[in-house]
Amino acid sequence: MSDTRKNGQQHLADHAAGSARLRRHGRIWFLAIALLIAPRLGAQEWGQAEGTMIINGESVAIKHAYVQAEENPLEEGEQAFLVTLTAEPVPYLEIDSYHGTSLQVLFASDGASISRNLFVVTDTLQTSISGLDFDAELSSAGPEEFRGRMSGSGEFFDDSYEIDLSFAARIPRPEELGEPLPAGGGAPGKAYLESVELLATGDLELIRSKMPAEKLQELDELQQDLELSDTDVLEFLTMFQHTDLEVVGGLLAGDTAYLDVKGKSEGEPATGRIKMKLAEGQWVLSGESWHQ
Repeated sequence: MSDTRKNGQQHLADHAAGSARLRRHGRIWFLAIALLIAPRLGAQEWGQAEGTMIINGESVAIKHAYVQAEENPLEEGEQAFLVTLTAEPVPYLEIDSYHGTSLQVLFASDGASISRNLFVVTDTLQTSISGLDFDAELSSAGPEEFRGRMSGSGEFFDDSYEIDLSFAARIPRPEELGEPLPAGGGAPGKAYLESVELLATGDLELIRSKMPAEKLQELDELQQDLELSDTDVLEFLTMFQHTDLEVVGGLLAGDTAYLDVKGKSEGEPATGRIKMKLAEGQWVLSGESWHQ
């Protein structure tokens, strides 16, 4: 189970892992049609999607597709593939902490779907739905390219959905995403661990004095808008802290670094991806996602 957050806000829903029986009716028809209508994948793109989702009568165009290799939650030691379809482009290394409209399907290595999760965030609608019943199949399951289709309609309590999507995506190689960072994370890793130690002091005045002007302004605006006391602000800044932290590596992409971190959450092992940004000559925490 994962708890993800970005800029101190919790994701709409945890990534669920529940088994679902793959629909077999029309399988041969699906495989033939999917090869014809799935979008063609360009050499420099992680993925594309075509089609729409209609949630409670509101239509959302889906244009982007991503696939990640993960551990199968139902079979220890087995690999699975998480396909994420979105309405807007998302940096590949930030998919886990993305908060916009997305459809996620976790596939086992044999192509059977394990879990299905829908997150909708628009100006008029915010909802999350898990355990959806629709056709989700792969016509190609890598390793070079993943291709497939998702379609169907139904209701989930008070929510209704219609899905008609095709996609093609690939898993990028690490060197395509950035320059590898050494164990410890180099300068960004050192700055991250120092920021954690700073928060642990509980000295809000000291914490403020170390923040870049832009981040300090954001914090002040948040405190003013939500009418937070200094105690509330300190609690907000430290509410997701982990212990026994170790930066095991990561990637550097321009003025952004993504750190791979191990630690503990309430005594249980956890792994995280930390986003650091170079601002005013110093590395500052920009976002993070954790899996326990």
